[in-house]
Amino acid sequence: MTAWIKYWYRGPFRYKKSSRKTVRNKSQKPKEDSDLSGIIVAALKCTEEEEGVFEDLGIADEDMDRSYLATFLACWLCKFVFPKGDVTLIRPGVFKVASRMAHGVSFGLAVPVLATAYIPSMKRDQVIT
Repeated sequence: MTAWIKYWYRGPFRYKKSSRKTVRNKSQKPKEDSDLSGIIVAALKCTEEEEGVFEDLGIADEDMDRSYLATFLACWLCKFVFPKGDVTLIRPGVFKVASRMAHGVSFGLAVPVLATAYIPSMKRDQVIT
């Protein structure tokens, strides 16, 4: 999983430290609070280094966002939704689902998630065939 993340994300792995120390009273609301209008600001543009992975794979500019989302979803599905065996591995079976999810297809994940949570703990004779 670490190699997967390092391949797809080529930016800094740590947050920048704050440039100034806060002296305000912690019980007060900060002045630079989020915009309550509900408008989401545009995402930051990827650096050339971060876009390098897409160039290496020959992914067109218009497909970059979906490809990046599909890789995130594949990682998320293997690590948190369907953890099976070694959770540090990306299983090939999730790529099709992750790709379709990135294209807007919705999936009902409740039943498979509950199945992975309860079936391994059941005895063989309790499993419905």
